[in-house]
This record gives sequence, C-alpha cells and structure tokens, in this order.
Amino acid sequence: LKGERDWDRRLGFPKLSADKASVMFDVELKLPGPAVKGLKEISGTLQYRVAGAAKEIDLGLKSLKAGSKGTELGASIEGFKEGWQKDGSQDMELKLRLDPDNLKSASLVVDGVKTEIKRSGYSSSGGITTFTFGSKTAFPEKGSIVVEIHDKLQTFDVPFKIENLSLLG
Repeated sequence: LKGERDWDRRLGFPKLSADKASVMFDVELKLPGPAVKGLKEISGTLQYRVAGAAKEIDLGLKSLKAGSKGTELGASIEGFKEGWQKDGSQDMELKLRLDPDNLKSASLVVDGVKTEIKRSGYSSSGGITTFTFGSKTAFPEKGSIVVEIHDKLQTFDVPFKIENLSLLG
C-alpha cells in the first residue's frame, strides 16, 4: 500500500451493498514498474465494527454560547463562525470526549422540538474530538444538544484476497 502510517491505510469512505453483505472500498497502491501488466495477488485484513445498539445522551449544556460546558462526555462549545456559504448559516465547534466514529447523530433541542444538525467535519486527538456542526440559521442561545452514539460495539477482522488482477483494463 501507498504510505507507511496507519492513517494511510485507513479506508475513508467504504460503501455497503443494499443487503449489507458486501463492501466496496478504494485503496492507493504504490506504482509498480513500467513493465508490470498485472498483480498476482492483493490480500489483507479488513477490520470493521458493528454497533449492537444506539444510545441518546443529552450533553447537559445550559446554553448554546461559546465557552458553555456540559455535564456529559466532557462537552464544551468552542465557538461559532459564519457558514462557508455566507447565507446566514452558522457552524458550531463542539468538543466531546468521544471517538468520531462513535457519533451516530446530533440534534438541537429547542422548546422540546428536536432537529438533527449536520456534521460537516471534525479533528480528533487522544480521545477528544472537536466536531463542526452546521445550521441553516444561527444557533439559538437557549437550547440543548442531544447526541446519539453507537453502543455495544463489536470489532471483527475479515481476511480478503484478490488474485490475477490485470492493470491493462
């Protein structure tokens, strides 16, 4: 594979089939020599996780202002910024003690009405992740955030092998 770090070997956007029995993914390989017309074998192990359940957690934020701290998952609002489209939308930076893959969804709750907010990015280090969530309008100051996380995760390893692969099409 191209790259030497674990991050280089991570699959970014695998696609599950409709019946969820197979997966399609892309990998980047080092370029073989000019005389190579095919590959005898590509093999490896695919590791995946399956959630046995999902769990909703109210982050316990008293208000939606920069600097607000919640009572769950180490939640803190790092700040807000104007949405990239400059159309009145707004992005919120929310720091959580959570692996980014464990977040299923997030919702804004105002006066008991729950509206899902879209995750548009994240940065993560040492088990702490700063998520960016977007809203079509400015986030209200009074409200709360509820997240749904994957729970009861199981990890599986599946070997795969592809043989006699032509590079000529």
